[in-house]
Amino acid sequence: MPNSYPVKQVEMQKERWNRQMDHVKNEEYVVCPRCEQEVYKDAAICPFCKFGIMAWLEGEIDENGDPIKNNSK
Repeated sequence: MPNSYPVKQVEMQKERWNRQMDHVKNEEYVVCPRCEQEVYKDAAICPFCKFGIMAWLEGEIDENGDPIKNNSK
């Protein structure tokens, strides 16, 4: 039985991925503290591990996902 993905289709997918990654390199990104993948800085959640990137950047949660207590009352 032949491969489920023809070689040309796999090559096209790789080219598409490379174009997307070139775009990512031009944007601002952060490294997710949970899975250590590069993620857009304005992403609400990490697409790889579903960590709350926006809440973490805003100081609402720590790198473990636990809420940060606000002592400024």
